Amino acid sequence: MKRQFISWGLLLISLLFLILSIVIKNSSCNCTNCNQEVNLAVSEVPSTVWEQVNLDNLESYVKLAKVDMEFPIKVDEHLQFVDMTAEGKAIRRHFIITGADMSQVTNTDMKNVIMPDICSDADTAYFLEQGVILEYFYVVKETSQEILVSISKEDCI
Repeated sequence: MKRQFISWGLLLISLLFLILSIVIKNSSCNCTNCNQEVNLAVSEVPSTVWEQVNLDNLESYVKLAKVDMEFPIKVDEHLQFVDMTAEGKAIRRHFIITGADMSQVTNTDMKNVIMPDICSDADTAYFLEQGVILEYFYVVKETSQEILVSISKEDCI
């Protein structure tokens, strides 16, 4: 079950990097027009571990999910997945971006790019249905620019 979550997580991270790459390459365009269609094979969810997810045990769940992860996880030359934490009612994934100009990218741009894939994924939909907020926190190493995207069930209606 842990490995299924890790596989799903790495797949999602790869997808996020692909989207981030599109944003970086097309930072001068409106990001809603920069999307590429990506087809993903969705694993069958929820697993028995995921069925235990609720707002009272997010910290324990995140600790369990991180058992087999060795941070930082290099996603690509520009993106590293460095941590995952429970922040109140949210699961926050932390990333560091290096060597990419993100100066024209806002929190809203990133949300508009990643939200359709997050909302349509069966794995993340399960978390959202449980009232969990999914957060993606990016720090650009060279400038310390921070981008925080929060996605809740209401965003996916």
